[in-house]
Amino acid sequence: MMVILTTWSSAVLAADAVRVRLGAHDAYSRLVFDWLRDVEYRVVRDGATVNVEFKNAAAFDLSSAKTTKVGNIEALEILSSDPARVQLRIPAESRIRDLKIDKKVIIDVYNPAGGKGVVSSVEIVEKVEEPKVAAVKVEEKVEEPVEVTPETKTEPESIAEGEAENASEITELPPAESALVEPQEAESASPVKLEMREEPSLVTISSTNNFGMAAFELRDKIWLVNDRTDALLTPQVSGPLAAEFKPIEEISATNAKVFTINTVDNKVVQGKGGGVLWRLFVSGDLDPKAGKEPKRVGVERGDARSGKLLWPLEGARTVVALNSPYNGQKIFAVTVTDADQFAGEAREFVDFDVLPSPIGLNVVSKVDDLKVEIVRGGVEISRPNGLSLVDEALLKSMRIMDHNYEVDQSIKAPANRERIFDFAAWTLGGITVVQENRRVVLSGLKDQPENSQSESILTLGKMYLANGMGAEALGALEYAARERSGLWDSPEFGALFGAASTLTHHNLEAYNALSKDALKPFEEVQFWRALVLADEGDWQQAYEIFPKNLAVLYDYPVLLQNRIFPDFAEIMLRGGDLTRATILLDIAESNKKDMTSPQRAALQYLQGEAARQAGKLDVTKKLWENLASGRDDMYRAKAGLALTRLQLGEKEITSKQAIDNLERLRYAWRGDELEVQINYWLGRTYFDDGEYLKGLKIMRDAVSYDDGTPLGRRVAGDMADMFAEVLLSDRLSDVSPLNAISIYDEFKELVPLDEKGNKITERLAEHLADADLLDRAGDLLKYQLDHRLEGSEIYRIGVRVAALRLLDNQTDAAIDALNVAADNLDKQPEEFKTKVRYQTIALMRARAASQKGRPDQALESLNTLEQTPAVNRLRADIAWRAAYWDDAAEALGDVVLDENMSLTRPLSDAHAALLMQRAVAMNLAGDRVGLANIREKYTDSMAQTAKFKVFEVITRPRQSGALSNRETLMNVVSEVDLFKDFLTSYKSEEVEGTPVAQ
Repeated sequence: MMVILTTWSSAVLAADAVRVRLGAHDAYSRLVFDWLRDVEYRVVRDGATVNVEFKNAAAFDLSSAKTTKVGNIEALEILSSDPARVQLRIPAESRIRDLKIDKKVIIDVYNPAGGKGVVSSVEIVEKVEEPKVAAVKVEEKVEEPVEVTPETKTEPESIAEGEAENASEITELPPAESALVEPQEAESASPVKLEMREEPSLVTISSTNNFGMAAFELRDKIWLVNDRTDALLTPQVSGPLAAEFKPIEEISATNAKVFTINTVDNKVVQGKGGGVLWRLFVSGDLDPKAGKEPKRVGVERGDARSGKLLWPLEGARTVVALNSPYNGQKIFAVTVTDADQFAGEAREFVDFDVLPSPIGLNVVSKVDDLKVEIVRGGVEISRPNGLSLVDEALLKSMRIMDHNYEVDQSIKAPANRERIFDFAAWTLGGITVVQENRRVVLSGLKDQPENSQSESILTLGKMYLANGMGAEALGALEYAARERSGLWDSPEFGALFGAASTLTHHNLEAYNALSKDALKPFEEVQFWRALVLADEGDWQQAYEIFPKNLAVLYDYPVLLQNRIFPDFAEIMLRGGDLTRATILLDIAESNKKDMTSPQRAALQYLQGEAARQAGKLDVTKKLWENLASGRDDMYRAKAGLALTRLQLGEKEITSKQAIDNLERLRYAWRGDELEVQINYWLGRTYFDDGEYLKGLKIMRDAVSYDDGTPLGRRVAGDMADMFAEVLLSDRLSDVSPLNAISIYDEFKELVPLDEKGNKITERLAEHLADADLLDRAGDLLKYQLDHRLEGSEIYRIGVRVAALRLLDNQTDAAIDALNVAADNLDKQPEEFKTKVRYQTIALMRARAASQKGRPDQALESLNTLEQTPAVNRLRADIAWRAAYWDDAAEALGDVVLDENMSLTRPLSDAHAALLMQRAVAMNLAGDRVGLANIREKYTDSMAQTAKFKVFEVITRPRQSGALSNRETLMNVVSEVDLFKDFLTSYKSEEVEGTPVAQ
């Protein structure tokens, strides 16, 4: 399904910048409008059309929707911008839901019955509308551009009915700010024509702790200076100029982190934010803002050098000394706490230059003894003997000159830090003072500025996390992110959010947050990603990414170690890494006094597994026996399962005893991976004990409990292998045909869609045919013929189906199968079209004609074939059944010759029966000469068989009254189907030439 977005761009007075987002979910598709304020709306549906009408005007930003794939929403059209009206086209049978969360308006379109629309990329079709004209009364200065900070995190699970917002949005960078609209200057009450403004580009830097920033332009670069050397700060760029800003380079500095990005000609740079989140807006439509004006202090009129300059930057934090890469001059960058503290335009003085500074104050020294210091009231610039200052009237008009300097390529970025979590410092005294720390932090928020409030909440979140309180940590972090949405750009915040989500088992959100590119250099993050994978049941991948060096884990707080070390140890044990598992378990053992009862049970269980892998089975049994009779429900079941498997493997208990143990455990623990494991091993034990159907049923129950997880997929894979093993191996001979077909019917979904699946079905058909369940055997192969086979396999199985139908006297069904086989044979390559194959079909057609009561037609068709043993036998069989005794006697003579009976060896029972049948045919045909010949030739041989006396009577020249009629003669010989062996050979795979070409 293609989603078409149609929009008209128009200038709208007082329009809010509203970001439009789309999200694809399993059960529904979601449309989100990110407003900047509370907005009234209503939803009106008419069949497949849904109108969303807002009371306010909006400038819609569709950039995020351009790369999103959704289903269910067939079209989205922006009907108007003032007031904002949107129309959706959806499947008529879809259910919709609308809800409002904070400033977001959300429309969910649920899947129609029978599935959802095809998920595909969004196509955006833009149309241009003439700008609207509005009359306004301009009474005051035009406001500064509105900062748009759309929240990019997912909605709470309770709101989305347990289904998180699109997971990719967890790590999504904030989009470029929407177009900023500003009226032209006009007199009061005069009409104002509005023009669409250029969309600004953004440079964002954020962290989980407050930090000071300075920003300045020098030559062809924008410099970004922050005073936190221990923070993981990397600029994020977005908007139409994002590509031109790159590459982002890090500059070496002793007490700061410094980055540079490319400047763009004829663009204005403005700073926003402070504390934990800073932004630079870059656009050609921004009006330059006036910075703080310096004050001249201590200047003596007439003196060439006197006084100082004081910039009233009350939020100044740190003076960072840098060397210019162009000429080596010293640069003093003064970081500030708030973007409102800035020097603004460039200025030139005798002793120094002030660089264009959208944030803070940035000075290039022209002398060696210039001092830049933070003092009471701001930033003071001075020299020991005073500054050389021009007349104050010229101060504002000075502009820095552009100099052409070469970049010093020797400046390199510092190496990355190894640690990203400082849990030891974040405990803030440990669990005993958590509530007191919480009270102190929250009670002080009201007296703090906004930027400091965010840092306080983040400090609270770190404290919770360090003390193993995952849910509380996640709540604090989510609150901080709602207040400052730019935190999602911070890799440090992503690491915190990921760790807290891991402890609360929000695995998808955790994995996405911990997988940010900026976190890849930090090996410590891999420990937490491994925890997520282990919780999802993907133990193998968890082991593969688990770092080799455990050193960073040693200073983790005890309560946090107790939360995660058992899982770490289990990852190692499942990977067979006993050495590292033992180290982790030893650390956990030393913390045992601080563990909860479940944690101690987990430790004891893993210690038992470690002892098992070390070959200390007595230790293992003792540990697990204690748990199996202990109070912890989960580990009573888990240890009981492990102990039963161990004892069965050691042959200390029988399979029946193991089944009894596992049956008791089957209902002891419900609802997670452990229940799956118990049912899996119970089913496996039944299976190994020969109760295949029951074992597979129990294992199927296990899969249904954990479908889609790595464990569930492994159990399903084992079921498929075991199913195939029963039907393809020697085990099948021990299974009754009825049980075999029951297994097949019950687990038909396990039949592979490949050659192996075909082989399973054929093998089962043979098993049924051997038990004379011909009808069901034929049905199995007929399904293969109709739905699964291609190429020459259609001929092969078609002939087998025909043979089974003939043996079962289903003549019409046999003819249908022969028609399919013959048609396929005609389409095969010449080398496949052998005489044997065509003759096989002809023989079976003749048999079918005979069974339908047309013996003359059958015999006539055989006369056109080469006289092979199979043809002779079928001719004899058809003539016998039709009571054509002359033809039967002649054909049976050919059969006797084909058998090449020896007169010097005793006759077999089959040969004796054949001679008796020919003698009867000759007798009924009145062939006295033939009877005399067969009597003379075979009397000695028949004298050694049990049939001699009857043979002698039948072949006497003068018959007694007892043998004077047909019924009496027919009772002398058993009913023999001379062609049955030919057909029976096709119960198994055709061995070309076996019956036909003899």
